[in-house]
Amino acid sequence: MEIERNLLAAPQAAHTRVEIYSGVARLARTVWASELRPGGARPKTAVMICHPTANFLGHYALPGLAARGLAGIGLTTRYVGNDTSLFLENCLLDMGSMVAHLRSLGYEHVVAIGNSGGASIVPYYQAQAESPSVSDPPGGGADLTTAGLQPLDAIAMLNAHPSRARLSTEWLDPAIYDEHQPFERDAALDMYDPVHGPPYSPEFVSAYRAAQLERNRRITRQAEAQLAALTSPSHRPAGLDDLTFVVQGTMADLRFLDPGKDRGVGLLQETALRVQPRDPEILVGQRVDKGSRVLRMDDRHHQLHRAATIPRASGETI
Repeated sequence: MEIERNLLAAPQAAHTRVEIYSGVARLARTVWASELRPGGARPKTAVMICHPTANFLGHYALPGLAARGLAGIGLTTRYVGNDTSLFLENCLLDMGSMVAHLRSLGYEHVVAIGNSGGASIVPYYQAQAESPSVSDPPGGGADLTTAGLQPLDAIAMLNAHPSRARLSTEWLDPAIYDEHQPFERDAALDMYDPVHGPPYSPEFVSAYRAAQLERNRRITRQAEAQLAALTSPSHRPAGLDDLTFVVQGTMADLRFLDPGKDRGVGLLQETALRVQPRDPEILVGQRVDKGSRVLRMDDRHHQLHRAATIPRASGETI
């Protein structure tokens, strides 16, 4: 099947602050996305794959969606490749710009898929489109009650993690006890010291997880204090409210070296080895991890469940 590829440009409201480094990008006021669809056809349904900062213009699932009679849309937000100044609420504004643009192009149905970290913004978008309630988010994000976000027709999660907050906590290195001296380490909490494992004892895991949570709270207190100082009426010069806040040691999840009883990690790795990017599949999850409440795909019988709901036929589904 011939696949038509287009670059979509959705108008974007002017930025209220300098949060991306390119002056050209700020002046363009444009949200960009790729559109892959069957050649010579105009599908009724657009499936938009989203992430706060990843470049999804060439997402591996787009050709497969087009081959099944749908339009695959790979979205980029204003924060593509840049987590340092990320406001999730602004990602929702960028999604809203593209959703409105897709409808203006004649798409009757717009579906959003949150891939990996995109699971942080897709359900958030739909919630605020249906019942806007966030007017003053922490850190200074946009007022979503006045954004006029258009609801999606459906949403889905692909390889979603539990949340940015939980993921960041579970990856923190608790051996760092002084944020200004990252190489001064608590040996009793060093996962990379072979004396502790892997495999890691239940006692070490328990102490490690508790220390991660405590470091998270310590960093949070420091960040809140810095925000309070920057937004204080006495802060000078007025309007200069941005400051780099560096967090060291963010690759220290015990599961990197020892999955332990979390069989979901092993299943994900095994299944990924048998899925080819050129032939994306819908994997059917059959259980929910009791610890994280995350739906995990189950491949216990070494069988991939192919996408019965998105056929390759000329027709389309939503």
